[in-house]
This record gives sequence, structure tokens and C-alpha cells, in this order.
Amino acid sequence: GSSGYRSFVQAQINDIQNDKKKNSAVLERTNRMRKWIRLLQKEGRVISPFEIGWKDLEDAETKGRWWIVGGVWTGQQEKLVTSRKEFLNTKDKATKIRGSVGDVISSATPKLLNLAQKQRMNTDVRRAIFCILLDSNDYIDAFEKLVSLNLNDRQERDIVHVIIRCCGSSRKYNPYFAHLSQRVCEYHHRFKFTYQLAYWDVFKQFDEMKESKIINLASLLAHLIANFSLSLSILKVVDFSFRDSKNGIRFFNAFFYNLLHYDEDDTKTVMKIFSRLANSKDFHSISDGILLFFHHHLSLEHEDEERTLKLRKRANKVKRMLQLLASKVEKK
Repeated sequence: GSSGYRSFVQAQINDIQNDKKKNSAVLERTNRMRKWIRLLQKEGRVISPFEIGWKDLEDAETKGRWWIVGGVWTGQQEKLVTSRKEFLNTKDKATKIRGSVGDVISSATPKLLNLAQKQRMNTDVRRAIFCILLDSNDYIDAFEKLVSLNLNDRQERDIVHVIIRCCGSSRKYNPYFAHLSQRVCEYHHRFKFTYQLAYWDVFKQFDEMKESKIINLASLLAHLIANFSLSLSILKVVDFSFRDSKNGIRFFNAFFYNLLHYDEDDTKTVMKIFSRLANSKDFHSISDGILLFFHHHLSLEHEDEERTLKLRKRANKVKRMLQLLASKVEKK
């Protein structure tokens, strides 16, 4: 193995160093070997053992000495054939992967493709994702189909953008997009970052959004934060004064309503969602913004008076907890 060979070389160096009859040739050889070992350690290289079996040595006269440069090996042709087959299999597999986006588009109905065009799905990848979202049995089916597309990192970002566009375009909020988003975030951490960036763009576009889109995207964000796919740290870019943005107030009213309403039977979950803010380096700015919004803009009115009262109690608990956390964080 590599460790055994490296130990052997080090032992050789020690033997040479302990020999009092050193000459320039020996010193030069020692230095070369030392530099070689340091290079291996620095670059993390592994020395593969020389894979010559006893059988190879016995059959050297009949099958050739394949380990010698320019040596002949009668099994070489067979090995080349095998390698060629493996290469072709890999190439076929890669072709199938590249064709998977095209397969989704070619199997989609004209109605679905027309709808994709109306939603400005302007690339094959986005069209394929759109068709999968609208043609799947449930969010699990959709997720499996999305993964099977074998998209690269850059193309995967389109999954998030298409989900958000579809969710925002729905007439009513559809939990399907929330559960799919949650599953995507669980799949790999990089999707969480993409959702964060996507929502930072959403926060800049409040004035251009219809009310249905505001409610849908606010509800989606509340779901992702309530299930710990994202955290409240995403709000660090928000100016909660909202002097000139009625849609901004509408968005965060819907957002906090859904967040405070989460898990009606257990207040602890909601408290945990907000308490996690204490770990954020932006805790003070975010908590101050939330408290400002709660004081000036938060509206929790509901036709069910009992629910309204329950939400107000939760909101007051959250305010007291954020104030308490602020005093503790300041003392650190």
C-alpha cells in the first residue's frame, strides 16, 4: 500500500542520514526523496501499489512482461475491447441524460407547451420543468421527475424560479408548490440559497404584484420557514417601515398570519421559529424590523373571533420573546 511504501522510503532516508560517510551524490538523492515525499503530502497524492501478481511473473515468458514500457501482453487486445465497450456504454448513458429534457418536451401536450409559452418559459430546461410541475401526480412524483433530468448546478436554479413563478401565477394558493419546495430544499442545501436569492428579488417587486401573487408567495415563504427549510434571516434585506409600499404591508401581513397560525395545537413550534433568530449575526436588525411591523402594520383580523384572539396572543408572546432575546444577546 502507499503508507508502507512511504515508510520504506523514509527509513531509507534515515539510514542514509545516519551514515557518517556521506558524499554529494548521496545527499542529492536524499534531498530528492525528501522533496518527493513533501510533494505527495502537500498535494494529497496516493501511491498506488504496483499491481503485479505472482501469476504475472510465472506467465511472463508466454504472456509477456506488460509492466515494462514497450513490453508485449497477449491480453492487451481483450482489454482494449472491454475498455471500448465501457466507453460506449458511458457515452450512450450521457446521451440519454442530455436527451431527458428533450424527452419531456416532446411528450408534452400542445396545450401544456402553449401554456409554458404564455408563462414565458423561454428555454428548453424551463419548459421541461414547467411541464413536469403541471403534469405530475403529486409533489413526490414531480420531485422524482425533476431529479431524473440530471441538470447541472446552473440549470437546477431554474427549478426554483419556475416553482415560484407557477405558485405566484395560481389563482389560489396551492400547497403542492410548498411541499415540493420543501422537498427540494431537503434534497440539497444549494436550493435553500437559491430560494433565498429568489425571494430577495420578490421583495423588490411588491409594487408590480397582483394581490393573488402576494398571498401565494407569502404563504409559500411562511411554509418554508415554518418547516425550517429557510430561516427568518432571509428578512435581513427588508425595510419594515414600508412608507410607500401597501403591497409590502399586504405581503408581510399574509406571511406573519400564516407563520403565527402554523401548528395551532402547539405554540412551541412558532416560538422556536422566532427564537432561532438569536443565532443570526443580523438578529438585532431583523428583530427590530419585525417588532416595528408588529407595532405599526400587523393585522390578524379573522371572521373567527376565537382564532383572531389566539393569533394576537401568539404575536404578543413572540414580541416579548424577541425583546428578551435582544437583552440577552446584548449582554454577550
